[in-house]
Amino acid sequence: MCRVNCKLVSFVIIGALTLAYCIVEIVVALYMDSLTLLSDGFHNFSDVIALLIAFYAAKVYDSDEPCPVMNGTDSRIIIPYNI
Repeated sequence: MCRVNCKLVSFVIIGALTLAYCIVEIVVALYMDSLTLLSDGFHNFSDVIALLIAFYAAKVYDSDEPCPVMNGTDSRIIIPYNI
């Protein structure tokens, strides 16, 4: 039996629900000519994009392969620096 990663499944469920809410809110905003609802719908869409980025980060973190962006260095260590 396949073991499912609960963290990734929760990202998918929350992302799908947020996207559905976002679409409904934008459709209702266009129907009602409400700029407030429309701006909130696009704000929720930015939350969906943030969830997609977090989903990708969680998937890369859980994989056994080295991070392709870090070229084999430990992707769990983030060194802050001042510009």
